[in-house]
Amino acid sequence: MEKRDKLLIGSITAIYSVLILVVALLVAEIKSRSATITVKNVTTKSTYEIDVSGETTNPIVINIYSQPFADSAYVDEIMRATSTLGFFGLSRQDAAMLCSRISYYAAKYDLNLPDAFSLVYIESNFDKDAESGLGAVGLCQIMPLCLAEYNMENNTAYTLQDMFDIDLNLEVGFWYFNRLMTHYGSNYCIESLRDAYLAYNAGPVGFCKNPEKFDNWAPAKRFDKITALVGSI
Repeated sequence: MEKRDKLLIGSITAIYSVLILVVALLVAEIKSRSATITVKNVTTKSTYEIDVSGETTNPIVINIYSQPFADSAYVDEIMRATSTLGFFGLSRQDAAMLCSRISYYAAKYDLNLPDAFSLVYIESNFDKDAESGLGAVGLCQIMPLCLAEYNMENNTAYTLQDMFDIDLNLEVGFWYFNRLMTHYGSNYCIESLRDAYLAYNAGPVGFCKNPEKFDNWAPAKRFDKITALVGSI
């Protein structure tokens, strides 16, 4: 090998070594700083801190778009439920991702996962395109009055058409369900999860006028059936 070639190889090796050292120093610098990054949900326009070290114990500090839900029993039930809607049902990956989103927004609004899961199951059978004859849409069957209240309290301007978006629908639905229990509560005759669900359908004012008349209401019977089923998962 000629001397010139040896010098060239030596120079390349030296440059490579310097690059390796620079990368190592950069990695060390990054690790010495915060182990979180901020990402923006382009749908809800909200930002969230995502832990990249894998050391977080906060259940809602997760990337809901890349970390599918792990509990196969919930995923299996979504796949089974959606298979009755006239199509082949959600794939396991899509069902797992929906579970992740339900889990995320449930935690955001202090709802137990089985209760949040049951609400979506009861309202839409996990059909994000569901529409009712009364004008309710999406997974949580958002009504115009419910959306108007959300917009007023949160200074937003979402439309009913926006509620076909999975994230926005869960955001508004779980916000409102939590509000029924924490803001309206006993002042509107809401003393239990079942009462909150009936008020979710009838409206808090309508429900409180005569709570007993809703005991044998069709939504009440579906609530009892689905919560028992979810409780057995």
